[in-house]
Amino acid sequence: MKKLAAWYTMVGDKLYKRGFSAPMLLCVSEVEARRIMEEIHGGSYGSHIGARS
Repeated sequence: MKKLAAWYTMVGDKLYKRGFSAPMLLCVSEVEARRIMEEIHGGSYGSHIGARS
């Protein structure tokens, strides 16, 4: 458990995971993650069909 806990840190009241590619990744709930994904895939980026367009 201590090894897993070393990857996480609290800043204020928010939980972050330390990552390799990004300094800290914000941990979100499943509901919030779905909302974020819907916003990204359904919003202004929803009609993007890829790099070969």
